[in-house]
Amino acid sequence: MVTRVSDLTVEELRLLIQETVAQTLADLLRDPDEGLEVREDLRKELSEAMKGIDGTLTTKPAADVAAQLGLRW
Repeated sequence: MVTRVSDLTVEELRLLIQETVAQTLADLLRDPDEGLEVREDLRKELSEAMKGIDGTLTTKPAADVAAQLGLRW
C-alpha cells in the first residue's frame, strides 16, 4: 500500500522530512575516500611538497594568501 502525503499527520510529515534531510546531508558530506589507504609513494610526495627549503613544514596565514590573490579577508 502506498502512503500519500495527504494521509500523514503533521508529526509524521515532520519526521519524514527530518529523516530525508539528515540522510541527504549524510550522503553529501560523506568522505568518498573513506576506508582507502594512501600509497606510500604518494604519502612521501605530499610530505615533501609541504616542506620548505629548510626542510621544515611551512604554512602561510590565510590573510596573506588572500592578499596575494587580491581577496579581502
